[in-house]
Amino acid sequence: MCVIATLMVLPFAIGAAVHLIDPLPPRAFWIERGWQIVTDLQVLVPAIYILWRTREGMEAFGLPRVHPIGDPVGGVLFAVVAIPFSAWSWSLIGPFGAPELATSSREHYERLFGPLPVDPVQWAVFAIVLLLGAAVEEVVMRGYFVTRLRQLFGSSTAAVILSAFLCATYHLYQGPADAADQMLFAILFGAVFVWVGRVWPLILAHCLVNLWSFSAAAVRYGAQ
Repeated sequence: MCVIATLMVLPFAIGAAVHLIDPLPPRAFWIERGWQIVTDLQVLVPAIYILWRTREGMEAFGLPRVHPIGDPVGGVLFAVVAIPFSAWSWSLIGPFGAPELATSSREHYERLFGPLPVDPVQWAVFAIVLLLGAAVEEVVMRGYFVTRLRQLFGSSTAAVILSAFLCATYHLYQGPADAADQMLFAILFGAVFVWVGRVWPLILAHCLVNLWSFSAAAVRYGAQ
C-alpha cells in the first residue's frame, strides 16, 4: 500500500498543494491537456502493472475482463444517478464554500479546472483526457485503496470513507468547497464499488459526470 500511495497519490497531492499556494495562469489547451494525458499515464500504467503482479490478480481489485454490454450499460445507468447527485451536493456545498464561482469569469474557472475546449477536435481529445483521469482515480482510489483498506480494517464503511478523504485532499487546490464535494462524490462511488465489485462501470460513469460538468461550464462561459 505504501508503494501505491507514494507512486500514485503523493505526486497529485504535492501538485495540488503547489497549485493551492501559487496557482498558475491558464495555459494553452493543447499544452495543459497534453501534459495531463502524460501524467495520467505515468500513474495508470504502473498501477495496472502492480495490480497485475499481485498474487490476488486484477479481479480482486474490481478489474476482471470487460463485459462488452454489462459494463457500458452499468456505467451509463450509474451516471444517470451520479449526475443529479453531483448537482445536488454542489447546490448544498458550493454557495457556502465557493460563492465566487457563481459570478466568476472564465479565466478564474480555468485557473482552477484547466482550459475548456472550444471546437469539436478539442472536445474529442478532452473526452479522452476525462476518460484517462477517471480511470486513474477509479483504479487507484476505488479498485486498490478501498480493497486494501477493507482488508486492513475489516470494514467496507471505513474503507470507503478513508479513501474518499484521501481523494478529497488532492482536490484542495480547487478550494475547500470542491474538496468537500469531491469527498461526497467519492463516497458514492466507493459505495457502488463495494456493491458491484467492478471498476469498469465506475470509470465510464465518472467520465460522463465530468463531461457533463465541463459541458455545463462551457455553455455558461461560452459568451465570455
